Amino acid sequence: MVLAGVLAGCSFSGGSSGSKLSKADFVTQANAACASTLAKVKAAPTPSSLTDYANIISFDQVALKEEAAYLKTITALVDRSPDAAELHKNWVDLDSAQFAAQKPLVEKMNAAAAAKNQSQLAAAANQVAALPDNSAKETSYLNKYGLTDCAALANYGND
Repeated sequence: MVLAGVLAGCSFSGGSSGSKLSKADFVTQANAACASTLAKVKAAPTPSSLTDYANIISFDQVALKEEAAYLKTITALVDRSPDAAELHKNWVDLDSAQFAAQKPLVEKMNAAAAAKNQSQLAAAANQVAALPDNSAKETSYLNKYGLTDCAALANYGND
């Protein structure tokens, strides 16, 4: 997941409801959504340290916004895929749970960065870093499924 990888080291909008997608159409649309999200996150300023307060706040705002939009889009696409249950189990549910766990900690990091409180920021960053990281498992699964752009997004910040 994007937040854990980048923060520990220092939109695609919509999704239409409707008929089932073929696996090929699902892969194409999901990869496009993931590539779009990854491009937006990569364009955000990357913090250089735990005292780079402005870039921490900027990156976090972009990452939180894009991750929420991405999860909404991907969930809608997965729900229309032929392998919805498998994709939820091995990808979407893991990402959703990780985002839910990270979001309050990232918001705590933003408050600490806004207050320029390095000790609170470091404590919150350590809490984020201590969360379970499913990115390696997700990346492997997504690559095998053909979701290479989604695998790149899942692994962003971990390389």
